[in-house]
Amino acid sequence: MVKALHNKRTQKMVWIVLAILILPAFVFWGINSTIREQKTPDFMGRISGQKVSFLEFREAIEATRNALTMQFGENIQGLEKILDLETRAWERLVLLHEANKRKIKVSDREIVAAIQKNPIFQKKGIFDKFTYDQTLKYVFRSQPRSFEEQTRQNLKIYKLFNLVTKDVGLQDEEIKEAYRKENEKISLEYIAGVPKELEKEATASDQELTDYYNKNTLDFKLPLSFNLEYLKFDSQDKVNNVFSRLEKGDGLPKIAKDLGLQITETGTFNQTDPIPGIGQSEQLTEMFSKVKQGQVMPPLIINEQHYIMLMKERQDAFIPDFETAKDRVKEVVLRNKAKDLAKERTEKALNKLKEVYIANPKALNFDNIASEFGLKSSSTELFKAEDYIKEIGKTDELFKQARQLKENEFSSLIDLPSGYYIIKVKSFILVDEKKFEEEKEVFTKSLLAQKKEDYFLGFLQDLKKQITK
Repeated sequence: MVKALHNKRTQKMVWIVLAILILPAFVFWGINSTIREQKTPDFMGRISGQKVSFLEFREAIEATRNALTMQFGENIQGLEKILDLETRAWERLVLLHEANKRKIKVSDREIVAAIQKNPIFQKKGIFDKFTYDQTLKYVFRSQPRSFEEQTRQNLKIYKLFNLVTKDVGLQDEEIKEAYRKENEKISLEYIAGVPKELEKEATASDQELTDYYNKNTLDFKLPLSFNLEYLKFDSQDKVNNVFSRLEKGDGLPKIAKDLGLQITETGTFNQTDPIPGIGQSEQLTEMFSKVKQGQVMPPLIINEQHYIMLMKERQDAFIPDFETAKDRVKEVVLRNKAKDLAKERTEKALNKLKEVYIANPKALNFDNIASEFGLKSSSTELFKAEDYIKEIGKTDELFKQARQLKENEFSSLIDLPSGYYIIKVKSFILVDEKKFEEEKEVFTKSLLAQKKEDYFLGFLQDLKKQITK
């Protein structure tokens, strides 16, 4: 234990930046179920060839959980059910490995200061030994020595963050552009050729479907699929008892009947689909790919529930014949035809707009021309550069194009995932330069912090390549 911690108090200060700025950047990365097999090897994996023991990994899980508790308090119980703590633990370990490689040190005095600055350990703004002990015991369920070592590791990661991002900076134009994106607003009138709305007008003969299938056969390949049966338990003892009976030759139906349990069947699902009734998990589906039909898998813990699973059916990836794939082929062909039809009609509408504009700009009417070509016409409310509009989708490209238009001018054809668009500006709220100057300092600090976090996330992604499991 860090002895100085329990003999000294200091004034209240702000908790270390790690807990409130850095952790959100890499703690909430990816969402999967927490999965642990009962039978584990003598080590969990390697980082740059160095073994990571089961104990070391378990401690990393605990440290990650404590970091989340530090941020979210009682809400951690709900978050644990959706966060992939195993992935977060690997990220923590690879960052610590890099910090140690760079010989980053943290003194006992720094640990003391960091803990004393934490508001959750304070009473009336001053570090309180009793509050500290009780919080460790009942909230973190950690021993002081263990928690203080976790704090040392947190500070190492924080120092690594500062070291890696120290040269990250901002140019004036970059600041202005970011501020503009957050504050400029625009509203538009538009004509839209939306393929989804034109699918009912698209047709395809059987010969067209056959020809398309023959030219694009691989596109209709069905992935590896599974059908599972499983029993779910709320305690480890029940799982051990059932698995012991399975190893002795009792079948799952007999065991379920004896125990008065209901076997749940997932139904067929693809390797890329969520597991019905359980959820998305790349780790589980990767494991399923190695399991044979009829095989019982080792007990699993998923979101604090215990499972015993049987691979009832397994279908390897295959290319179905045309008759089997016909409905899917038709869906794709009609979708493509609707897209071509939407583009063709929107191009005709654009040509008509040009003709009308040349003859008499004041006669230009988006609604009339859209109706003439069976297209949609509408307008938007004010929106920002990176907003999302339900009917359209992401608006960044529309915003970019609109900023280049002069008054009463309309755009060329804009190709978006949701369809084809012709736009003109309805209203435009520009950046208030005076307000920008007033807010520039605070905005720049926030923008720089975000840029550093993004840079550090890229750095972490590269480090994760060192992990082998």
